[in-house]
Amino acid sequence: MPGLTTDQLFQPQSPDEWAATLLANAVVLNLPTTSWRDGDPEKTIFAVESFAFSYEDSVQSAVNQGNFLDFAASGTVPFYNVDGTTTIAPVSPDPSIAGQNPTSATTLLDTLANGKYNCFRIAATFAAGSEALININPTTYGPYAPGTYHVYNPTTQASYSNVFALTIPQSTEGVSVSNVTASSGLILVTTSVNHGLTTGEIVALVGVVGIPPLTLPTAWTVTVVSSTTFTLQGSVFSGAYAGGTGVVWLPTVAAFQADVIGAGSTSATPHTINGSLTSLVGVYCDNLGGFFGTNVESNASLANRCRLKLQSNAPAPPVAAYISVALNAQQLAPLLSTPMTIAQPITRVSLVVDPLSGGIILYCANANGIPSAGDVASLNAVIGAYAEGTGQSSIALACTATNVAAVLDVYLPSASNTAANVVLFQQALATYFGVAPIGGLTDPGGAYTNVIPIDAVLGACFAAAQASQVPVKQMQITLNASFGNISLSAEAVAVLSPAIATIRMHTVPS
Repeated sequence: MPGLTTDQLFQPQSPDEWAATLLANAVVLNLPTTSWRDGDPEKTIFAVESFAFSYEDSVQSAVNQGNFLDFAASGTVPFYNVDGTTTIAPVSPDPSIAGQNPTSATTLLDTLANGKYNCFRIAATFAAGSEALININPTTYGPYAPGTYHVYNPTTQASYSNVFALTIPQSTEGVSVSNVTASSGLILVTTSVNHGLTTGEIVALVGVVGIPPLTLPTAWTVTVVSSTTFTLQGSVFSGAYAGGTGVVWLPTVAAFQADVIGAGSTSATPHTINGSLTSLVGVYCDNLGGFFGTNVESNASLANRCRLKLQSNAPAPPVAAYISVALNAQQLAPLLSTPMTIAQPITRVSLVVDPLSGGIILYCANANGIPSAGDVASLNAVIGAYAEGTGQSSIALACTATNVAAVLDVYLPSASNTAANVVLFQQALATYFGVAPIGGLTDPGGAYTNVIPIDAVLGACFAAAQASQVPVKQMQITLNASFGNISLSAEAVAVLSPAIATIRMHTVPS
């Protein structure tokens, strides 16, 4: 008996095809099919059954495709509706695509990846970090239950709230500021008397005039230079000190996370989450470092890790198996004999083999760009434990960053000129740059090598508009103020800077 073809397994029959099959079977059974008229019970029953069988056929088609990796990741199946229309549904609704799987429900691809490849989809994360709260009012506020004290980024409007119960006492008032100068490009603060600080302590500066980073109350980690001087880590001196009534305060520092999960709430730059939605008299806020969130892993990425997992399980794993281990490192790090952690999953890897030594260099990046030194150290431990089975030496290094300022102009009807659609395009650009490969793309035809193609970036924006049915009339984009491609070195990754792209909406007639 011949086997079934993939078309038979994957392509469901339409209601008309099922109706023909049912009528053919009825003829074999000598039923009086030629005497049935529209509205007769027999013909009505056959019509109902043809739609029911077609629907079951579509469901079974999806299940069949779900047993094969590529079809599970990107396959589609038609569902025939009673009104004569056809709905094309993905075999595995992709949670990384807007509107397909907003709750990240388990799909056939997840079931296949978990059961056959021992790979698990990387979940979305909340942008999170440390927020300094500067209370110069002799009043204690709180306690606030988790998630009830809100701050925000005035530029992006992304909001964040306390992770744990929070009480905000009056900050400890320190010494006054007598001068602010530059020291090797950093801000050097001189105090009127002994400040009593230690390196690594967090302070807030209030009332300093003439130095732009200190115009608003801001929080910094200090490096002590002397008993009356300290520098602000990560600062850049500019302006000219104009005095004021500057005071060094010791703020309350608390863990905050975004109110909405995903990359859309990333605030990559310190001192940008400085607006209070929960308004309190005399209380200021400031983020000490970047807050980074990530979107849920796409079907394509999960399927790619599954394919690589097969290589890493080989008795003598090939060079490409190193990539598999790196991409699964966040899940492997806690399983080491001395458990380790990787805060942001490694999502991009570029592998280079030294032609002289045969050693392997893995340049790595996460969805936000450059991984931390701690994550790279953990990655090297994971690679040493799981991948170095071939006698080859290896080292993982953080890739370098090529900053890209993206400015998108969108022309669309007034009804679609909304804040929500601004966010839609910001997220589309963040998603594109979050998966753009290390070293960029190379045209097989030789038109370009190691670039971020501007046409591809613009195409991602058009695709987002189409998926959300936004009636865009025209779009244009500049990357670093140019209409050209962005060139990268082989070990560099393109990083949006600022992390939230500039979207300029223009209203045109419908």
